[in-house]
Amino acid sequence: MGGFESQALGTRRFAPKLQLESFGILWKPQTLQALLLAPNVPGAYRSRQAIEPSVAFAFNRTLYATAA
Repeated sequence: MGGFESQALGTRRFAPKLQLESFGILWKPQTLQALLLAPNVPGAYRSRQAIEPSVAFAFNRTLYATAA
């Protein structure tokens, strides 16, 4: 998991944020068997990535709120 926050793109109290996540999966044998029996359902994935943009507002140096 990683992220990016830049005050250079905003103000002292308001800044854009970008959270990046990567997940790896080991499926249970029961899940894989169920997927084989349901051909209309896409197969199991081994990994996935997520990107979450948001903005942050700082009330002070230690307290801030984020909205996505």
